[in-house]
Amino acid sequence: TGQGPFARFWLHTGMVGLEDVKMSKSLGNLVFAHDLLGRFPGPAIRTYLLANHYRATWSYDEDLMVASTGRLARWRTAAATSGRDLTDEQAVVAALDDDLDTPAALDVLDRMADAGHGASLRASAALLGIDLDDQPTPPA
Repeated sequence: TGQGPFARFWLHTGMVGLEDVKMSKSLGNLVFAHDLLGRFPGPAIRTYLLANHYRATWSYDEDLMVASTGRLARWRTAAATSGRDLTDEQAVVAALDDDLDTPAALDVLDRMADAGHGASLRASAALLGIDLDDQPTPPA
C-alpha cells in the first residue's frame, strides 16, 4: 500500500473443511458464500461462521447451517421484548475481549433470548454485525 504500518495485528486461523477434508480449490470441495446466500439469510451465515472460533479447525455442516437459521429466528423473536441486562451485555464484550471468543459471545446471546432481554440481545447482536430488526426476504 505504500503506507505503514501495513498491519498491526496478525493471527493464525484454523482450516475449514468439508466432510473432514480440508477445503481446497484443487479438490473442488468448496462451499461458496454466494451459493449459501441463495438458500440462507446473510445473518444466519454470519451466525454460523461466528459459532466457530477463528483458531479452530472445523468442517462445514449443512445441518448446523440450518440450525443457525433457527437460532437467528429465535433471537429475532426474543428481540421483540424490551428487557435489558447490562451484565449480559458486558459478558459479550468480555468474551470478545478474551481472544475473540465468538462462540462464547453467541452463547450469551442465547441466554439473553431465553431470559427475554430483547434490548440487550439487539445491542449485543449488532456488536457482532447481526441486525435482529431486519427481517430478510427468504431465499427463493
